[in-house]
Amino acid sequence: MVAVRKEVLWSAQAVTATKKLADASHVITKLLEFNTTGFSGTLDLQGSLDNSNWVNLRYAEVTGDGSLSIVNDQISHTLNTSRRHYLIAEYWPYVQIVMTRSAGSLDAQWWGIDGSISLVAGDVGDVNILSIAAGDNNIGNVDIASALPAGDNNIGNVDLASAIPAGTNLIGKVGIDQTTPGTTNRVDPYPAATFSATGEIAGAVTATVMPTITCKWVKFKAAYDNAGRVYIGGSGVTVKDGTTDATTGYELSAGEETDWLPVSNLNIFYRICNNAGDDLTYMVLN
Repeated sequence: MVAVRKEVLWSAQAVTATKKLADASHVITKLLEFNTTGFSGTLDLQGSLDNSNWVNLRYAEVTGDGSLSIVNDQISHTLNTSRRHYLIAEYWPYVQIVMTRSAGSLDAQWWGIDGSISLVAGDVGDVNILSIAAGDNNIGNVDIASALPAGDNNIGNVDLASAIPAGTNLIGKVGIDQTTPGTTNRVDPYPAATFSATGEIAGAVTATVMPTITCKWVKFKAAYDNAGRVYIGGSGVTVKDGTTDATTGYELSAGEETDWLPVSNLNIFYRICNNAGDDLTYMVLN
């Protein structure tokens, strides 16, 4: 059954700490509450797909006037005493709070709607789901014991006996329009988007985060005159070194490019290059 989950994260916490939300992967809606007392410091709300590469996630502060503004900024307090609520605006299977503190203390807890469903023994209306007795049994007017007799048979309004007549026919609510093959029956994997921006990203010989640019789609291309290669990945991305690992980035030689990538912000990615002059260009759509 769908249930509300609650977890206390900190109580009068007065030292810098990082806390992960327990079993957040099952929770489809997450609401955080921070109750500060003379608190000075920062809060970063972070998400991860693999429980190791973390990025600041998008959230909205829930205010008394009902307005919501979605951001992924660091939350900063200076000698603040208040109670504030933040609604996480996107799904991440792993969520953590990184808190740095220089003064005061805070309490923190979160609530969420658990999307997991479990069946328990019981009855639903007049249908007993605990057990079906041995022998020939029917559920309502549906006979699940006897074989279908020979001849023309229909189940409900579904005709199993007659052929589908010639003409334009639909099966249930599914229809494929064949008026103009390749156009009216086309399934487009790239939904409509509009041009947003292009730009250049300087090379870096250490793992460096991409700039903060919101988008729906992004394509990266290594500059044609690069002397080395560019590698794109998570926060711990490394260059190829001939050994088996889980950190080497997606490799782009000079002039090579990625496919269109569906992401919400360029800062999800990091890059590292063979040389500081191995640059990238990008195009983003919204």
